[in-house]
Amino acid sequence: MYYQMIPLMFRHQLEENKFALTLPIGQSSVYSMNVADIGKCVGSIFDMPEKYGNKIIPVAGDKINGKEIENILNKNLAPSRYSYANTNLEQFRSFGFPGVEDIANMFEFFQTDKMQRDINLTRELNKELESFDQWVNKNKQLFK
Repeated sequence: MYYQMIPLMFRHQLEENKFALTLPIGQSSVYSMNVADIGKCVGSIFDMPEKYGNKIIPVAGDKINGKEIENILNKNLAPSRYSYANTNLEQFRSFGFPGVEDIANMFEFFQTDKMQRDINLTRELNKELESFDQWVNKNKQLFK
């Protein structure tokens, strides 16, 4: 999941300065990443083809659950308040927006814990890798 998806797709205003996060991840932690950090990782991979050529490189910037996302948003975006609405997959699919089924399938896969990423390797590839906390702090304007 990309960090940029949180303010665009999963944040729903309940009232002034109160928001729900409708992420269908249950109690699972999901790998996530800043889109911009992927390009820096790819650049490092191209710079070292003998080390990374013909390999799958499992990159991620963070692994976080719904409550952690809630806490990070509340810490960085006060006075706005966020609450993780533990939306199940069936509820999420009922939202009916274009692409909802594909996104629900993605989150269903995330809940299986079959997706494995290597955050330490990602940090080797991109020394400036941002955690979700760092990204939110630098991108507060996206939540207005």
